[in-house]
Amino acid sequence: MAMHRPVNLKQRRGLILPVILVILLLLGLLSAGFAFYVQADFSAAQAMADRLQCRLAAEAGIQRVCLMLRTERDNPDAWYDNPDEFDQALVWAPGVKPDVIGRPRKFDQAQSDYAYRYSIVADDPFDDELGVRFGITDESSKVNINVASAEQLLKLMSVIVPEDVDPQPLVDALIDWRDADDEPREFGAESEYYAGLPVPYRCKNAPFETVEELLMVKGFDGRILYGEDYDRNGLLTNNEDDGDASFPPDNGDGVLSRGLAPYVTVYSSDYNVANDNKPRINLLMADKAKLREELTEAFENENIVDFIIDGTRTEGTDKTESLADYLEPRVIHNTMTASPIQGQAAATLFDKCTLDPAPQRVGLINVVTAPPIVLSCIEGLPSEAILPICEKRASISGPIKGTTAWLVTEKILNAAQYAAVQNEITGRSRQFTIQSIGFGDHLGLYVRLQAVVEMRGPLAQIIYYRDLTRLGVGFPIRGEEGDRRIVRGNQ
Repeated sequence: MAMHRPVNLKQRRGLILPVILVILLLLGLLSAGFAFYVQADFSAAQAMADRLQCRLAAEAGIQRVCLMLRTERDNPDAWYDNPDEFDQALVWAPGVKPDVIGRPRKFDQAQSDYAYRYSIVADDPFDDELGVRFGITDESSKVNINVASAEQLLKLMSVIVPEDVDPQPLVDALIDWRDADDEPREFGAESEYYAGLPVPYRCKNAPFETVEELLMVKGFDGRILYGEDYDRNGLLTNNEDDGDASFPPDNGDGVLSRGLAPYVTVYSSDYNVANDNKPRINLLMADKAKLREELTEAFENENIVDFIIDGTRTEGTDKTESLADYLEPRVIHNTMTASPIQGQAAATLFDKCTLDPAPQRVGLINVVTAPPIVLSCIEGLPSEAILPICEKRASISGPIKGTTAWLVTEKILNAAQYAAVQNEITGRSRQFTIQSIGFGDHLGLYVRLQAVVEMRGPLAQIIYYRDLTRLGVGFPIRGEEGDRRIVRGNQ
């Protein structure tokens, strides 16, 4: 008969305590893990909420610009570089009065560090790669690659592209991409070339829809389109001036190569209407009675009306060559008579009258905002006129710059010179690029948005929209006084 060993109750009781401790430890770890998970989930949700708030702040900046353009579209002084409107503008802060919403930091007097703001920023093409412009960029200050001639494109690219790149093949390939035929230019490419690529596709043979589409064209790459400006802000930062030490590749010469992108567009176009959106008066219309009626309404001065009508057909020609001809003295009844069109009347003439009845004009270059490199692409514009244009437009008021009359009234161009360029230039824009950065005073987060808006009368329509946050903030957006300079390596 088997014998049972007696149970040692003390040993059994001694095993219970370690088991309980292990269970409590596991429960503690499980609780801690769950608490950590909940906290992480909460932090992620809070970060998403903060990022959404920053995005909404950036969106508010875009809408603020659209609101301004309803009334100030033809006044570059209001939107080109205006830190009093666009530098760290307040969107929301606890306890602030409604009348300070939308005002920059130096005006809002917000007492709390908890605030959401936006800054409207842009590259200043006239600076030394260090200055920041608080404003927007009009697309008419650029060369439209859909209508630019081969000569214009070659002149632009000869200055922009690196010295080791021949610009002529780029020009030929660009024109082949946009034209309707399948005949390649001398150094160009049509569908036969693109079909032989590792990932084949067809030549578009139609206008460009975006500037980035250039990256599909033979010979174009990021180096050509963006140069050394990896973050696309027009500012020379350390990684863009260190040779091959870090991305992007650069020559380390202390000068930023901006690439082609800041100087070209596909959006610039304008209706042939006056600044009040009424159709311009065709000075060459056959019905002279109707012409007199419309001119009388526009000028309210019979001497000016008579002078214009008498000059619509000049000796030896069947039409007036240029609007500038009306500002010149004229022989009337065998007597040299000075033009009565001076001052505001000259601006009215250029705004409300036209010699070109076409309903829409594409690719006109805005002489009020275009940088010198773009002005040099205007066919027929004397090179010696570029510097006076840039100097004079900085000293005259916004409303005067709403037309191109000042080129003649300020004696930068004579009537013959103006006639050579009148069909290529404008004094206003209808499409604008906006870069809006939304951020919080209490956060390290930001959202950087880019939008192109087109003004259709008083209404703004977004025709291009892109999130540039992954490129980095790009611009100095913080500071008690809105620092308008960037310290290299400390942005």
